[in-house]
Amino acid sequence: MKSEQVQPVIPQGLHSSYTLAQQTWLMNIAGFIDLTRYRQTV
Repeated sequence: MKSEQVQPVIPQGLHSSYTLAQQTWLMNIAGFIDLTRYRQTV
């Protein structure tokens, strides 16, 4: 997914089911909402 520039939005509780390398690319739902709100104000 990273090569396609797709960043998965995964609940924080599921992040531990991914490898550490994959976890660096995951976004939790709260982070996604914050990013969306920020981009709507710019």
